[in-house]
Amino acid sequence: MINKNINEVIKEDESQRNDILHELEKNMLDHNNRVKEYENQMKNLDILKMKYANLERESKETFMKQDKKIKDQQILVDELLKENQSLKKTILTYQNKENSLKSIVTLMVDDFGIDQVALACGLSTDKIEEYLEKK
Repeated sequence: MINKNINEVIKEDESQRNDILHELEKNMLDHNNRVKEYENQMKNLDILKMKYANLERESKETFMKQDKKIKDQQILVDELLKENQSLKKTILTYQNKENSLKSIVTLMVDDFGIDQVALACGLSTDKIEEYLEKK
């Protein structure tokens, strides 16, 4: 009877140890699975970090290129504005010269007559009249 009790106690202990070992093995597998899942998440996070860094770098490069284009375009606009001002001054100068020339021709025609001016210039009277009409 004592032998049976001892054998039963041993069997119960063995069964409990087996249950504990089985539970431990199950917990270890769960833990390993979680560790693998976390490692995968870390890899994915690292990939996302690299993608983010690349996107950030590309966006900075794009902004820098756009800023450079804007600056270059502004330089061109400034140069064109200066050229426009210069051309306006040139136009005004030529208009003043043309008006002065027309005034001189008009005075000569008034003083000497169109025939004398035509003879002196070597132009036809029609051309002189056409020039004076544009005034």
